[in-house]
Amino acid sequence: SYVPKRRLASDLADVVARVLDAAGEDRSISRLMHRLVRTEASFVIENDLELIPSLVSHLQQAVAGIRFGDETDRLRIGVALEEALLNAYYHGNLEVSSALREQDHAAYYDLAKERAGANPWGRRRIYVDARISPDECGYTVRDDGPGFDPASLPDPTDPANIERPCGRGLLLIRTFMDEVAFNGKGNQITMIKRSPGPSAALSSRDAAMTAQKLFTVERDGAVLVVVPQHSLGSFVEAELLDHMGQVVDQIERGGIHAVVVDFQHADYFGSSMLEALRQIWNQLRRIDGRLVLCRVSEVGREIIGISHFDTVWTICDTREEALAAARA
Repeated sequence: SYVPKRRLASDLADVVARVLDAAGEDRSISRLMHRLVRTEASFVIENDLELIPSLVSHLQQAVAGIRFGDETDRLRIGVALEEALLNAYYHGNLEVSSALREQDHAAYYDLAKERAGANPWGRRRIYVDARISPDECGYTVRDDGPGFDPASLPDPTDPANIERPCGRGLLLIRTFMDEVAFNGKGNQITMIKRSPGPSAALSSRDAAMTAQKLFTVERDGAVLVVVPQHSLGSFVEAELLDHMGQVVDQIERGGIHAVVVDFQHADYFGSSMLEALRQIWNQLRRIDGRLVLCRVSEVGREIIGISHFDTVWTICDTREEALAAARA
């Protein structure tokens, strides 16, 4: 609150009392939430990208409040939810194919933006049901699109497909959740995460960070050092790929022989970051360059391993080791 200096004598005591009451209320709500045994919620959202990180954050906070698993479990659930919602948005309601992103990611997002404001795509909605308890978290995400056959997606772990951008989001979902099922039409996914056992309360973090700077880029001789400034989910995919294109442009202009990506500020990332790294890696391969990652979190290493990129990218513990590997 704020008290003008001239009114300190008359107002300060009341303002302090209100602030203390509010703080006490927050603590009481926190204690109450930790005694929640089950919660269910249903959402119907428009094709609005800004709503997706807000919804993911809200559902993660519910998981934290009910003391389900630990922070790593919460991050995995958040990644899975985000990938499912983005699939419903782009591929379900807007019917934009990953094949287009493979050819031209700018055209992919331009088509999505065009369809989001046109019918019939613009009238479609995303439906989300959440069932959260200390023993199990279940989520159902449905869209109004025509559906698809999940079996038709190429296996992104196949070495022949490692350079393609499609299928990695679903791979992360299937890895991070214990049970994944589609309806017959293919426009609804149900994901279940079972509790690994008792754990401490989780910290709360706002996932909607699109307003912050995504990453910094430094040059160290012939090496570019890219540092993501926070965890990067797929809701920033278009902006992320556009900015990472600047890194690719610098490689194309010459004088760069390696790229080091330092994940010191990023606890996790989704398939969008994998796609951005893949594009940088493809450009480096043309000049026999090297992509090196460092200070990758446990969840980050898991995501890279799931996609089998750990077989083609070098991963180091420290930036010093990464720079040495980049120059080797």
